[in-house]
Amino acid sequence: MKKVWNEYNPVAGSTYSLFAGSGSSEGYYHKISKLTDSFIERYGSAENVLAITGKYRNARRKLRKWAKYPAPEGMKAIISQLYTEMYRYTIPAESFIKSLTWMDKIRDPGIATSQEQYHLTMLEVELVNRINKKRFYEADRKIALLPHCLRDLTKDCRSEKDGFDVVCKKCSGKCFIHALNDLLIKYQVEPFIWMEGSFRKLFFEMKRSNQVLGIFGIACLAELKSGMEKCLKYDIPALGIPLDANRCARWMGDFFPNSVNLAHVEKLLKPIDAGFQQDP
Repeated sequence: MKKVWNEYNPVAGSTYSLFAGSGSSEGYYHKISKLTDSFIERYGSAENVLAITGKYRNARRKLRKWAKYPAPEGMKAIISQLYTEMYRYTIPAESFIKSLTWMDKIRDPGIATSQEQYHLTMLEVELVNRINKKRFYEADRKIALLPHCLRDLTKDCRSEKDGFDVVCKKCSGKCFIHALNDLLIKYQVEPFIWMEGSFRKLFFEMKRSNQVLGIFGIACLAELKSGMEKCLKYDIPALGIPLDANRCARWMGDFFPNSVNLAHVEKLLKPIDAGFQQDP
């Protein structure tokens, strides 16, 4: 089947877009990498920065107040700089949150993610990737959890359950999951479309055999935050890449075509990459 991976067009979501009005998400990855470098230089290591943000990552209203008033050590500078540099990627978030009812927020707290929380997640994903990269590649088994919203929505998906979870059957040459499937296999990572598999169960099965499980995740920023926190809880070395925007039914009432930066996925998958420096 002929592959057509070059169809990479800007997309916008309900609360964020990594394109921010440009034709590529490369600007986003360059900016968050440089910001992360600056925080690591200021606070000594990626672990130190993550320790500061980790204490407050689930706060909502307090984050904005801390950007303007006396704040816990380190948080004021981090929140203020992130807001200034990353605001353009989350412009719709404020109006989207205002459109929600209190019942919406109770039923699904994730959709009420604030701009400051999005910015913290952007930073923390970058930090965790740097911290975990070596351990991920040393893991005995590496799996990828892919969101079904990256399917080619013009085709009837033929994916089916096989082992841990659902696997791609390569029924479309324009499908981002098909492209990711080939890319992940190239780097010895098992790709699954995450539908019903329990990585917690798999983790404990491997732990009983004294083996380490590594997870590569792709999701919208709110879901990526949740998934990486679960991996942190179980001490699973995880790497993560955000979707270019949040465009699923949860956010927009229906599914709309979505994308992920395949070049950046491969950059993170490469065992040796100057773009993701390891802290000494």
